[in-house]
Amino acid sequence: MSPATRVRFGWCGVVLAGVAFLGGTLPRALAQPVQEGGTAPISQPTSRPVDPQVEQKARQIIDQALAKYRSLRSYADTFSGRYELVALDGKGQDVGETRTYTANLAVAHPNRLALVTDSFAVHCDGKRLWLYADPLGEYTEASAPEKLNYEELLEPLPLDDPPHLVLHLLTHPDKKLEELFPMIRGFTAVSAEKRGDQPGQRISGMFDATDTPFGLDNDLIPFSLWFDDRTGLLGELSIDLTGVMRKALGLTETQPSPPDEEREGWPVRIDKAVATARFENVRVDQEIPADKFVFRPAPDVEKVEKFTNPAEMPDPRDLIGKPAPTFAGTGLDEKPLSLEALRGQVVILDFWATWCRPCVESMPKIQKIHEKYANKGVTVVGINEDDKETEKKVQPFLKDKGITFRQFADPKGKLGRKYNVAAIPSTFLIDKEGVIQAVHVGFSEDLETELAKQVEKLLRGEKLFDPTKAKSDAAPEKPTAP
Repeated sequence: MSPATRVRFGWCGVVLAGVAFLGGTLPRALAQPVQEGGTAPISQPTSRPVDPQVEQKARQIIDQALAKYRSLRSYADTFSGRYELVALDGKGQDVGETRTYTANLAVAHPNRLALVTDSFAVHCDGKRLWLYADPLGEYTEASAPEKLNYEELLEPLPLDDPPHLVLHLLTHPDKKLEELFPMIRGFTAVSAEKRGDQPGQRISGMFDATDTPFGLDNDLIPFSLWFDDRTGLLGELSIDLTGVMRKALGLTETQPSPPDEEREGWPVRIDKAVATARFENVRVDQEIPADKFVFRPAPDVEKVEKFTNPAEMPDPRDLIGKPAPTFAGTGLDEKPLSLEALRGQVVILDFWATWCRPCVESMPKIQKIHEKYANKGVTVVGINEDDKETEKKVQPFLKDKGITFRQFADPKGKLGRKYNVAAIPSTFLIDKEGVIQAVHVGFSEDLETELAKQVEKLLRGEKLFDPTKAKSDAAPEKPTAP
Protein backbone atom coordinates (compact mmCIF):
# COMPACT_ATOMS: atom_id res chain seq x y z
CA MET A 1 0.00 0.00 0.00
CA SER A 2 1.47 3.29 -1.01
CA PRO A 3 1.67 5.94 1.69
CA ALA A 4 -0.84 8.75 1.86
CA THR A 5 0.92 11.84 0.56
CA ARG A 6 1.00 15.01 2.61
CA VAL A 7 3.25 17.08 0.38
CA ARG A 8 0.49 18.95 -1.43
CA PHE A 9 -1.11 19.80 1.89
CA GLY A 10 -4.55 19.96 0.31
CA TRP A 11 -7.71 18.30 1.65
CA CYS A 12 -6.57 14.69 1.67
CA GLY A 13 -8.00 11.22 1.27
CA VAL A 14 -9.32 9.32 -1.72
CA VAL A 15 -12.90 9.50 -0.45
CA LEU A 16 -12.46 13.27 -0.38
CA ALA A 17 -11.45 13.49 -4.02
CA GLY A 18 -14.49 15.67 -4.69
CA VAL A 19 -12.84 18.47 -2.79
CA ALA A 20 -10.55 18.87 -5.75
CA PHE A 21 -13.43 20.67 -7.44
CA LEU A 22 -12.95 23.42 -4.93
CA GLY A 23 -9.20 22.93 -4.94
CA GLY A 24 -7.35 21.68 -7.98
CA THR A 25 -9.97 21.48 -10.69
CA LEU A 26 -11.43 24.94 -11.00
CA PRO A 27 -8.12 26.78 -11.35
CA ARG A 28 -7.18 24.53 -14.28
CA ALA A 29 -10.60 24.91 -15.81
CA LEU A 30 -10.43 28.66 -15.46
CA ALA A 31 -7.29 28.60 -17.53
CA GLN A 32 -8.82 26.67 -20.45
CA PRO A 33 -8.77 28.55 -23.74
CA VAL A 34 -12.02 29.90 -25.08
CA GLN A 35 -13.06 29.06 -28.62
CA GLU A 36 -12.47 31.67 -31.27
CA GLY A 37 -15.18 34.26 -31.04
CA GLY A 38 -15.03 34.59 -27.27
CA THR A 39 -17.84 32.25 -26.26
CA ALA A 40 -17.81 28.85 -24.67
CA PRO A 41 -19.78 26.15 -26.51
CA ILE A 42 -23.21 25.32 -25.13
CA SER A 43 -23.59 22.31 -27.42
CA GLN A 44 -21.78 19.84 -25.18
CA PRO A 45 -23.75 16.81 -23.91
CA THR A 46 -26.30 17.80 -21.30
CA SER A 47 -29.02 16.04 -19.38
CA ARG A 48 -31.26 19.09 -19.39
CA PRO A 49 -32.31 21.31 -22.32
CA VAL A 50 -31.23 24.94 -22.16
CA ASP A 51 -34.18 27.37 -22.05
CA PRO A 52 -33.25 30.62 -23.84
CA GLN A 53 -35.28 32.70 -21.38
CA VAL A 54 -33.60 31.07 -18.39
CA GLU A 55 -30.23 31.55 -20.06
CA GLN A 56 -30.93 35.23 -20.66
CA LYS A 57 -32.13 35.86 -17.11
CA ALA A 58 -29.18 34.03 -15.58
CA ARG A 59 -26.67 35.95 -17.67
CA GLN A 60 -28.33 39.23 -16.79
CA ILE A 61 -27.94 38.58 -13.06
CA ILE A 62 -24.33 37.48 -13.50
CA ASP A 63 -23.41 40.39 -15.77
CA GLN A 64 -24.86 42.86 -13.25
CA ALA A 65 -22.75 41.25 -10.52
CA LEU A 66 -19.62 41.45 -12.68
CA ALA A 67 -20.26 45.14 -13.33
CA LYS A 68 -20.70 45.74 -9.60
CA TYR A 69 -17.45 43.97 -8.71
CA ARG A 70 -15.57 46.01 -11.28
CA SER A 71 -16.86 49.29 -9.91
CA LEU A 72 -15.49 48.64 -6.42
CA ARG A 73 -12.47 50.42 -4.95
CA SER A 74 -12.04 47.80 -2.24
CA TYR A 75 -13.53 44.47 -1.26
CA ALA A 76 -13.26 42.15 1.76
CA ASP A 77 -14.94 38.92 2.79
CA THR A 78 -14.65 35.61 4.60
CA PHE A 79 -14.67 32.62 2.28
CA SER A 80 -16.04 29.47 3.93
CA GLY A 81 -15.63 26.23 2.00
CA ARG A 82 -17.34 23.01 2.98
CA TYR A 83 -17.26 19.50 1.55
CA GLU A 84 -19.83 16.99 2.79
CA LEU A 85 -19.66 13.31 1.89
CA VAL A 86 -22.33 10.90 3.12
CA ALA A 87 -21.12 7.36 2.45
CA LEU A 88 -20.90 3.79 3.78
CA ASP A 89 -18.06 1.31 3.37
CA GLY A 90 -18.10 -2.41 2.59
CA LYS A 91 -18.96 -3.27 6.20
CA GLY A 92 -21.80 -0.77 6.39
CA GLN A 93 -19.79 1.67 8.49
CA ASP A 94 -19.98 5.42 8.09
CA VAL A 95 -17.03 6.67 6.04
CA GLY A 96 -18.53 10.09 5.38
CA GLU A 97 -16.53 13.23 5.89
CA THR A 98 -17.24 16.89 6.43
CA ARG A 99 -14.30 19.15 5.73
CA THR A 100 -14.27 22.92 5.99
CA TYR A 101 -11.91 25.57 4.75
CA THR A 102 -11.62 29.25 5.58
CA ALA A 103 -9.97 32.19 3.84
CA ASN A 104 -10.05 35.88 4.68
CA LEU A 105 -9.70 38.32 1.80
CA ALA A 106 -9.03 42.05 1.61
CA VAL A 107 -8.21 43.73 -1.70
CA ALA A 108 -7.83 47.37 -2.73
CA HIS A 109 -7.08 48.57 -6.22
CA PRO A 110 -4.76 48.57 -7.99
CA ASN A 111 -2.40 46.16 -6.25
CA ARG A 112 -2.97 45.74 -2.54
CA LEU A 113 -4.02 42.32 -1.30
CA ALA A 114 -4.25 40.16 1.80
CA LEU A 115 -5.47 36.59 1.35
CA VAL A 116 -5.00 34.46 4.46
CA THR A 117 -6.11 30.82 4.41
CA ASP A 118 -5.74 27.73 6.57
CA SER A 119 -2.50 26.81 4.81
CA PHE A 120 -1.08 29.80 2.94
CA ALA A 121 -1.10 33.58 2.72
CA VAL A 122 -0.56 36.20 0.04
CA HIS A 123 0.19 39.78 1.05
CA CYS A 124 0.90 42.71 -1.23
CA ASP A 125 1.16 46.29 0.08
CA GLY A 126 1.65 47.88 -3.31
CA LYS A 127 5.45 47.75 -3.04
CA ARG A 128 6.31 44.25 -1.83
CA LEU A 129 4.71 40.87 -2.43
CA TRP A 130 4.92 38.05 0.13
CA LEU A 131 3.86 34.43 -0.36
CA TYR A 132 3.70 32.14 2.67
CA ALA A 133 3.21 28.34 2.75
CA ASP A 134 2.37 27.30 6.29
CA PRO A 135 2.92 23.52 5.85
CA LEU A 136 6.43 24.23 4.56
CA GLY A 137 7.23 26.93 7.11
CA GLU A 138 8.58 29.07 4.23
CA TYR A 139 7.87 32.44 2.62
CA THR A 140 9.11 34.40 -0.35
CA GLU A 141 9.40 38.16 -0.88
CA ALA A 142 9.49 40.06 -4.19
CA SER A 143 8.53 43.35 -5.76
CA ALA A 144 4.80 43.95 -6.07
CA PRO A 145 3.22 43.61 -9.52
CA GLU A 146 1.57 46.69 -10.97
CA LYS A 147 -1.68 44.79 -11.29
CA LEU A 148 -2.94 41.74 -9.46
CA ASN A 149 -3.49 38.47 -11.30
CA TYR A 150 -4.79 35.81 -8.95
CA GLU A 151 -3.58 32.76 -10.85
CA GLU A 152 -0.11 34.20 -11.47
CA LEU A 153 0.24 35.19 -7.81
CA LEU A 154 -0.50 31.69 -6.55
CA GLU A 155 1.46 29.80 -9.21
CA PRO A 156 4.66 29.49 -7.08
CA LEU A 157 2.77 28.00 -4.13
CA PRO A 158 2.92 24.16 -4.05
CA LEU A 159 -0.66 23.91 -2.77
CA ASP A 160 -4.03 22.64 -3.93
CA ASP A 161 -6.30 24.90 -1.91
CA PRO A 162 -9.78 26.01 -2.97
CA PRO A 163 -9.74 29.00 -5.32
CA HIS A 164 -11.32 32.26 -4.23
CA LEU A 165 -13.68 32.87 -7.13
CA VAL A 166 -14.42 36.49 -6.24
CA LEU A 167 -10.73 37.31 -6.24
CA HIS A 168 -10.53 35.66 -9.64
CA LEU A 169 -13.25 38.03 -10.85
CA LEU A 170 -11.65 41.10 -9.31
CA THR A 171 -8.24 40.45 -10.86
CA HIS A 172 -9.62 39.87 -14.37
CA PRO A 173 -11.77 42.98 -14.84
CA ASP A 174 -11.76 42.85 -18.65
CA LYS A 175 -12.92 39.27 -19.14
CA LYS A 176 -16.43 38.24 -20.04
CA LEU A 177 -18.34 35.43 -18.36
CA GLU A 178 -17.32 32.91 -21.02
CA GLU A 179 -13.68 33.81 -20.59
CA LEU A 180 -13.83 33.65 -16.82
CA PHE A 181 -15.68 30.32 -16.66
CA PRO A 182 -15.29 28.44 -19.96
CA MET A 183 -16.36 25.17 -18.30
CA ILE A 184 -20.00 26.37 -17.98
CA ARG A 185 -22.25 24.58 -20.46
CA GLY A 186 -25.55 26.29 -19.75
CA PHE A 187 -28.04 27.44 -17.12
CA THR A 188 -31.08 25.37 -16.23
CA ALA A 189 -33.07 27.42 -13.71
CA VAL A 190 -33.36 30.78 -11.97
CA SER A 191 -35.45 31.07 -8.82
CA ALA A 192 -35.95 33.40 -5.86
CA GLU A 193 -34.46 32.01 -2.66
CA LYS A 194 -33.79 33.34 0.82
CA ARG A 195 -30.63 32.59 2.75
CA GLY A 196 -31.65 33.24 6.30
CA ASP A 197 -33.61 36.50 6.13
CA GLN A 198 -31.77 37.73 3.06
CA PRO A 199 -33.59 37.46 -0.29
CA GLY A 200 -31.60 36.43 -3.33
CA GLN A 201 -31.57 34.62 -6.66
CA ARG A 202 -30.44 31.00 -7.16
CA ILE A 203 -29.05 30.20 -10.62
CA SER A 204 -28.63 26.52 -11.47
CA GLY A 205 -26.53 25.19 -14.30
CA MET A 206 -24.16 22.52 -15.57
CA PHE A 207 -20.45 22.54 -16.25
CA ASP A 208 -18.14 20.23 -18.14
CA ALA A 209 -16.70 17.36 -16.10
CA THR A 210 -13.87 16.64 -18.53
CA ASP A 211 -11.24 18.49 -16.52
CA THR A 212 -11.74 16.68 -13.22
CA PRO A 213 -9.73 14.33 -10.99
CA PHE A 214 -12.01 11.49 -12.14
CA GLY A 215 -11.01 11.57 -15.80
CA LEU A 216 -14.64 11.55 -16.95
CA ASP A 217 -15.66 12.40 -20.50
CA ASN A 218 -18.95 13.84 -21.74
CA ASP A 219 -20.32 14.28 -18.25
CA LEU A 220 -21.88 17.40 -16.82
CA ILE A 221 -21.84 18.40 -13.18
CA PRO A 222 -24.72 20.34 -11.58
CA PHE A 223 -23.82 23.60 -9.87
CA SER A 224 -25.65 26.64 -8.55
CA LEU A 225 -24.86 30.25 -7.73
CA TRP A 226 -26.72 32.36 -5.18
CA PHE A 227 -26.69 36.15 -5.53
CA ASP A 228 -27.65 38.55 -2.76
CA ASP A 229 -30.53 40.84 -3.84
CA ARG A 230 -29.28 43.58 -1.52
CA THR A 231 -25.76 43.81 -2.89
CA GLY A 232 -26.11 42.05 -6.23
CA LEU A 233 -22.95 40.08 -5.37
CA LEU A 234 -22.21 36.38 -5.26
CA GLY A 235 -22.98 34.77 -1.91
CA GLU A 236 -22.59 31.06 -2.58
CA LEU A 237 -21.36 28.47 -5.06
CA SER A 238 -22.57 24.88 -4.67
CA ILE A 239 -21.39 21.87 -6.70
CA ASP A 240 -23.17 18.50 -6.59
CA LEU A 241 -20.51 15.81 -6.98
CA THR A 242 -22.70 12.87 -6.03
CA GLY A 243 -23.14 11.50 -9.53
CA VAL A 244 -19.55 11.79 -10.68
CA MET A 245 -18.18 10.27 -7.48
CA ARG A 246 -20.52 7.31 -7.82
CA LYS A 247 -19.44 6.87 -11.42
CA ALA A 248 -15.76 7.18 -10.54
CA LEU A 249 -16.11 4.37 -8.00
CA GLY A 250 -18.42 2.23 -10.12
CA LEU A 251 -21.42 2.75 -7.84
CA THR A 252 -25.08 3.44 -8.54
CA GLU A 253 -27.85 5.00 -6.49
CA THR A 254 -30.25 2.07 -6.71
CA GLN A 255 -27.71 -0.77 -6.62
CA PRO A 256 -24.87 0.07 -4.26
CA SER A 257 -22.00 -2.39 -4.09
CA PRO A 258 -22.68 -5.37 -1.79
CA PRO A 259 -20.90 -5.56 1.58
CA ASP A 260 -17.23 -6.36 1.10
CA GLU A 261 -14.84 -6.58 4.04
CA GLU A 262 -11.92 -6.07 1.68
CA ARG A 263 -13.26 -2.57 1.04
CA GLU A 264 -13.43 -1.57 4.68
CA GLY A 265 -12.83 2.14 4.88
CA TRP A 266 -13.72 2.74 1.22
CA PRO A 267 -17.16 3.91 0.10
CA VAL A 268 -19.42 1.36 -1.58
CA ARG A 269 -22.46 3.58 -1.23
CA ILE A 270 -22.55 7.34 -1.67
CA ASP A 271 -25.73 9.20 -0.75
CA LYS A 272 -24.38 12.71 -1.02
CA ALA A 273 -21.23 14.54 -2.08
CA VAL A 274 -21.56 18.31 -2.19
CA ALA A 275 -18.96 21.06 -2.20
CA THR A 276 -20.05 24.55 -1.16
CA ALA A 277 -18.25 27.88 -1.07
CA ARG A 278 -19.84 30.81 0.75
CA PHE A 279 -18.73 34.43 0.69
CA GLU A 280 -19.69 36.02 4.00
CA ASN A 281 -19.05 39.22 5.98
CA VAL A 282 -18.77 41.08 2.68
CA ARG A 283 -17.52 44.69 2.95
CA VAL A 284 -17.28 46.90 -0.10
CA ASP A 285 -15.64 50.32 -0.60
CA GLN A 286 -14.57 50.51 3.04
CA GLU A 287 -11.19 51.80 4.15
CA ILE A 288 -8.75 48.94 4.80
CA PRO A 289 -5.81 49.67 7.16
CA ALA A 290 -2.46 49.72 5.34
CA ASP A 291 -0.86 47.23 7.73
CA LYS A 292 -3.48 44.65 6.71
CA PHE A 293 -1.51 44.14 3.50
CA VAL A 294 1.88 43.60 5.17
CA PHE A 295 3.18 40.12 6.00
CA ARG A 296 5.00 39.66 9.29
CA PRO A 297 6.58 36.21 9.50
CA ALA A 298 6.80 34.29 12.74
CA PRO A 299 10.32 33.71 14.12
CA ASP A 300 10.38 30.06 13.03
CA VAL A 301 9.37 30.81 9.42
CA GLU A 302 12.19 30.66 6.86
CA LYS A 303 12.61 33.15 4.02
CA VAL A 304 13.50 31.38 0.77
CA GLU A 305 14.13 32.36 -2.84
CA LYS A 306 11.91 29.54 -4.03
CA PHE A 307 9.54 27.21 -2.18
CA THR A 308 10.74 23.71 -1.52
CA ASN A 309 9.49 21.36 -4.19
CA PRO A 310 7.49 18.67 -2.36
CA ALA A 311 9.01 16.05 -4.66
CA GLU A 312 12.45 17.19 -3.53
CA MET A 313 11.74 17.45 0.17
CA PRO A 314 14.32 15.84 2.48
CA ASP A 315 13.83 12.14 3.05
CA PRO A 316 12.99 11.13 6.64
CA ARG A 317 15.61 8.40 6.31
CA ASP A 318 18.25 11.12 6.05
CA LEU A 319 17.74 11.53 9.81
CA ILE A 320 18.97 8.03 10.62
CA GLY A 321 21.95 8.28 12.93
CA LYS A 322 21.01 11.78 14.07
CA PRO A 323 19.39 12.96 17.32
CA ALA A 324 15.61 12.82 17.07
CA PRO A 325 13.95 16.27 16.96
CA THR A 326 12.46 16.96 20.35
CA PHE A 327 8.87 17.81 21.19
CA ALA A 328 6.97 18.57 24.36
CA GLY A 329 3.41 19.35 25.23
CA THR A 330 0.22 17.64 26.29
CA GLY A 331 -0.86 14.30 24.87
CA LEU A 332 -4.39 13.50 23.80
CA ASP A 333 -4.82 11.98 27.25
CA GLU A 334 -4.27 15.52 28.61
CA LYS A 335 -1.08 14.44 30.39
CA PRO A 336 2.41 15.92 29.81
CA LEU A 337 4.31 14.22 27.01
CA SER A 338 7.83 14.93 25.81
CA LEU A 339 10.54 13.04 23.98
CA GLU A 340 13.17 14.16 26.49
CA ALA A 341 11.25 12.52 29.32
CA LEU A 342 11.46 9.22 27.44
CA ARG A 343 15.27 9.21 27.31
CA GLY A 344 16.58 5.81 28.42
CA GLN A 345 13.75 3.98 26.63
CA VAL A 346 13.37 2.76 23.08
CA VAL A 347 10.79 5.03 21.45
CA ILE A 348 8.61 4.37 18.41
CA LEU A 349 6.99 7.42 16.81
CA ASP A 350 4.21 6.69 14.34
CA PHE A 351 2.94 9.59 12.19
CA TRP A 352 -0.63 8.89 11.07
CA ALA A 353 -4.13 10.30 10.41
CA THR A 354 -7.65 8.91 10.46
CA TRP A 355 -8.21 9.72 6.77
CA CYS A 356 -5.10 7.77 5.71
CA ARG A 357 -6.00 4.19 4.75
CA PRO A 358 -2.41 2.86 4.93
CA CYS A 359 -2.21 4.36 8.42
CA VAL A 360 -5.42 2.62 9.45
CA GLU A 361 -3.98 -0.69 8.23
CA SER A 362 -0.70 -0.10 10.07
CA MET A 363 -2.18 0.87 13.43
CA PRO A 364 -3.12 -2.65 14.63
CA LYS A 365 0.44 -3.80 13.90
CA ILE A 366 1.86 -0.88 15.90
CA GLN A 367 -0.62 -1.68 18.69
CA LYS A 368 0.68 -5.25 18.94
CA ILE A 369 4.22 -3.96 19.34
CA HIS A 370 2.99 -1.63 22.08
CA GLU A 371 1.27 -4.50 23.90
CA LYS A 372 4.29 -6.79 23.58
CA TYR A 373 6.93 -4.32 24.81
CA ALA A 374 5.02 -1.85 27.01
CA ASN A 375 6.67 -3.20 30.19
CA LYS A 376 10.09 -3.83 28.63
CA GLY A 377 11.43 -0.30 28.25
CA VAL A 378 9.66 0.57 25.00
CA THR A 379 7.25 3.48 24.51
CA VAL A 380 5.07 3.90 21.42
CA VAL A 381 3.71 7.36 20.63
CA GLY A 382 1.31 8.12 17.80
CA ILE A 383 1.81 11.52 16.17
CA ASN A 384 -1.63 12.38 14.84
CA GLU A 385 -1.75 14.59 11.73
CA ASP A 386 -5.51 15.16 11.56
CA ASP A 387 -6.45 18.79 11.00
CA LYS A 388 -8.88 20.78 13.09
CA GLU A 389 -11.86 19.47 11.11
CA THR A 390 -11.13 15.76 11.56
CA GLU A 391 -9.46 15.78 14.97
CA LYS A 392 -12.82 15.13 16.60
CA LYS A 393 -12.72 11.71 14.95
CA VAL A 394 -9.43 10.73 16.54
CA GLN A 395 -10.61 9.60 19.97
CA PRO A 396 -13.60 7.60 18.64
CA PHE A 397 -11.30 6.05 16.04
CA LEU A 398 -8.76 4.99 18.68
CA LYS A 399 -11.49 3.51 20.86
CA ASP A 400 -13.10 1.66 17.95
CA LYS A 401 -9.78 0.17 16.81
CA GLY A 402 -8.58 -0.66 20.32
CA ILE A 403 -5.51 1.57 20.05
CA THR A 404 -4.14 2.27 23.53
CA PHE A 405 -0.65 3.73 23.02
CA ARG A 406 -0.23 7.42 23.73
CA GLN A 407 -0.99 10.10 21.17
CA PHE A 408 0.39 13.55 20.44
CA ALA A 409 -1.47 15.97 18.15
CA ASP A 410 0.39 17.68 15.29
CA PRO A 411 -2.50 19.29 13.36
CA LYS A 412 -0.36 21.73 11.38
CA GLY A 413 2.38 19.21 10.67
CA LYS A 414 5.10 21.26 12.37
CA LEU A 415 6.60 18.25 14.12
CA GLY A 416 6.23 16.29 10.90
CA ARG A 417 8.36 18.88 9.12
CA LYS A 418 11.11 18.43 11.69
CA TYR A 419 11.08 14.71 10.89
CA ASN A 420 10.95 15.31 7.09
CA VAL A 421 7.57 13.58 6.95
CA ALA A 422 6.07 14.05 3.48
CA ALA A 423 3.95 10.88 3.44
CA ILE A 424 2.19 8.88 6.11
CA PRO A 425 2.37 6.48 7.77
CA SER A 426 5.97 7.15 8.73
CA THR A 427 7.39 5.26 11.70
CA PHE A 428 10.62 6.15 13.50
CA LEU A 429 12.63 3.95 15.89
CA ILE A 430 14.66 5.94 18.42
CA ASP A 431 17.24 4.34 20.71
CA LYS A 432 17.76 4.92 24.43
CA GLU A 433 20.15 7.81 23.72
CA GLY A 434 17.60 9.62 21.56
CA VAL A 435 19.16 8.76 18.17
CA ILE A 436 17.00 7.77 15.19
CA GLN A 437 17.97 4.20 14.26
CA ALA A 438 15.45 3.26 11.55
CA VAL A 439 12.52 4.65 9.58
CA HIS A 440 9.60 2.87 7.91
CA VAL A 441 7.67 4.83 5.26
CA GLY A 442 4.35 3.48 4.07
CA PHE A 443 2.43 0.33 4.92
CA SER A 444 4.01 -3.12 4.91
CA GLU A 445 2.48 -6.48 5.73
CA ASP A 446 5.76 -7.30 7.48
CA LEU A 447 5.76 -4.16 9.63
CA GLU A 448 5.04 -5.91 12.94
CA THR A 449 7.74 -8.52 12.37
CA GLU A 450 10.32 -5.95 11.28
CA LEU A 451 9.60 -3.67 14.23
CA ALA A 452 9.84 -6.53 16.70
CA LYS A 453 13.27 -7.56 15.35
CA GLN A 454 14.53 -3.98 15.45
CA VAL A 455 13.18 -3.32 18.95
CA GLU A 456 14.92 -6.45 20.26
CA LYS A 457 18.24 -5.24 18.85
CA LEU A 458 17.79 -1.76 20.34
CA LEU A 459 16.99 -3.23 23.73
CA ARG A 460 20.29 -5.14 23.51
CA GLY A 461 22.09 -1.89 22.73
CA GLU A 462 22.81 -2.78 19.09
CA LYS A 463 22.70 -0.33 16.20
CA LEU A 464 20.33 -0.81 13.29
CA PHE A 465 22.34 1.02 10.67
CA ASP A 466 25.73 1.32 9.10
CA PRO A 467 26.72 5.00 9.50
CA THR A 468 28.28 4.95 6.02
CA LYS A 469 25.02 4.00 4.33
CA ALA A 470 22.34 4.87 6.85
CA LYS A 471 19.67 5.85 4.36
CA SER A 472 19.83 2.65 2.32
CA ASP A 473 19.68 0.54 5.46
CA ALA A 474 16.39 2.08 6.57
CA ALA A 475 13.40 -0.22 6.31
CA PRO A 476 12.01 0.36 2.80
CA GLU A 477 8.39 0.75 1.88
CA LYS A 478 6.87 -2.51 0.68
CA PRO A 479 3.80 -1.63 -1.38
CA THR A 480 0.88 -4.01 -1.70
CA ALA A 481 -2.18 -3.79 -3.89
CA PRO A 482 -4.92 -1.45 -2.61
